[in-house]
Amino acid sequence: MTNIKVCGDEMGRLLALTLTATLALIALATPKAMAQQTVVRIVPSQLEVGPPPVSFVVNVTVENVQLMAGYEIYIKFNSTTLQCQDIILPPDFVYAGKGYLETDKLIDNDAGKIHYGVASFPFYKFNGSGILCQLNFTGVALDGSFITIITPEAGETFYTQLLTAEAQEIPYVAEHGQVTIIPELSTALILLTLITFTMVVVIITKMKNKT
Repeated sequence: MTNIKVCGDEMGRLLALTLTATLALIALATPKAMAQQTVVRIVPSQLEVGPPPVSFVVNVTVENVQLMAGYEIYIKFNSTTLQCQDIILPPDFVYAGKGYLETDKLIDNDAGKIHYGVASFPFYKFNGSGILCQLNFTGVALDGSFITIITPEAGETFYTQLLTAEAQEIPYVAEHGQVTIIPELSTALILLTLITFTMVVVIITKMKNKT
């Protein structure tokens, strides 16, 4: 009986140690699993505007970034559909209220490329999510265009970078945008209008039947 009791105690200790180790591994792994990836995004990602010529603005945003002291934006677009008129820093952009330096606004509407950069000065390390800049476009033709963030994977010499105070690149994923220049109302809006009209007709009909 004594031997059986000892074996039981040892088994209990082993189970307790195993459970403790498992919980510790879960605790260590959870932050990595839940760590949010840094994203550079065009907002809105899908847009229909028109008829041409029509002006609109999209945001270039960053999400879940840490220790960002500066950034360079390289964007390309279809220049037969879109023309970029300006690059804007809105009042609530990521370095609002801080010191910062800007590059020249380089807009090539023939090649369909944009380059712009901002660095905090003195270095301010931004953490979180916010607007990097806004792009003011004019839709000039009935067609669609991607607004593409040039990334390191694109194989081009110059690409969008998020930088630390030590000029180290912060890894990110890009989510591009797409704009469609339409002649009038979009298909979705037309469908919504038809549905609304149909509902109104049904309601009026029911009211007449009651009277």
